[in-house]
Amino acid sequence: MAQLAYQRQGSMDKAAASELNEAAVEMARASDDDQALCEALNLRCAALSGPGLGERRVRDADELLRVSSSGGLTEIGLFAYRWRLHSALETGDMETADRELAAYDAAVDRDRVWSGRWYGLTVRAARAMAEGRFGSAERMVMESFAHRGNDTTPLVIGTFAAQLFWLRREQGRASEVQHLRKHDSPHVAFRVLQMMIDAELGHADRAREALQAAVEAEVVGLSVDYTYLYVLSALAETAVMVEDDGCARVLYERMLPYAGDYVNLFLGPLQLGSASRYLGRLALTFGEPGMAGYHFAHALDANRATGSHLWLAHTRLDWATALSGQGHAARVEARELLRPCLAESRERGLKRIARQAAELLDALRD
Repeated sequence: MAQLAYQRQGSMDKAAASELNEAAVEMARASDDDQALCEALNLRCAALSGPGLGERRVRDADELLRVSSSGGLTEIGLFAYRWRLHSALETGDMETADRELAAYDAAVDRDRVWSGRWYGLTVRAARAMAEGRFGSAERMVMESFAHRGNDTTPLVIGTFAAQLFWLRREQGRASEVQHLRKHDSPHVAFRVLQMMIDAELGHADRAREALQAAVEAEVVGLSVDYTYLYVLSALAETAVMVEDDGCARVLYERMLPYAGDYVNLFLGPLQLGSASRYLGRLALTFGEPGMAGYHFAHALDANRATGSHLWLAHTRLDWATALSGQGHAARVEARELLRPCLAESRERGLKRIARQAAELLDALRD
């Protein structure tokens, strides 16, 4: 029943899905079957996505950990740490996220679940990338893939593909991973990677066609699960790159309730900063620079608070871009944003952002 509720999230209203999840958990409790209860709680954690649901997910994760520990169900018990970590990342609570990741690694070592080591490495790689430490991020991405053992499930392979693309994109080396476009996965979180690669490499028409089809056919029926915000953010990036204002408006409305959240994929292997930045980029795409500025202001504070130097630099550049087409006062403000953006990008080796910031700063000189 829990699996049915999870699978049908995109085709039924949230209240009905919630009732089905509740019934599945209560049925598992009544059966006195620890394995069934753990599976039902794990699936309900996956289904609990949306503003204000993080605390509920943590409570379910706490119960999952208690039941799995008492029943000796070590592997499914590891998901409790992942859900608590995901909830912390979603709200930008990096101190709690670090604590949960350390607890996860300790549990993997204690219970000798060596196959679980790859996950911890992927999360650390994501943090390194968000902080602008590309060399460390690349090393850990490759190391995590080596730790996968014989696991060639779509989740493991797809996570590696997504991490490698976003990293190479920031390094200005996206052409090196164009082969990832051939990666086949049933999950929309990875299919959206294909259109992003097309857009990044200049195949705008093909990317736009795929984007419009996805927005029309999938966004309305997309499962509102733990991948939802990432998928919307990746679609948003594609809409910005191909300058599709119609898709940008649809995606903006879908993302707006998540303005205060942080974007991450599959419980942490990609950490893409404040959702407000993507809202700002969408607003700029459909011609609302004032609205974009409002979101960029929030994203600036949010990304600074989490030490996400990469996304902080991006936000400064985005906001400066929004201001650059306005009056004299706005252009002065744009230059004030670009100076620290350029300085920090050069200091941290964020070459792609540094180049773009320098070009825009030159264009704004009176």
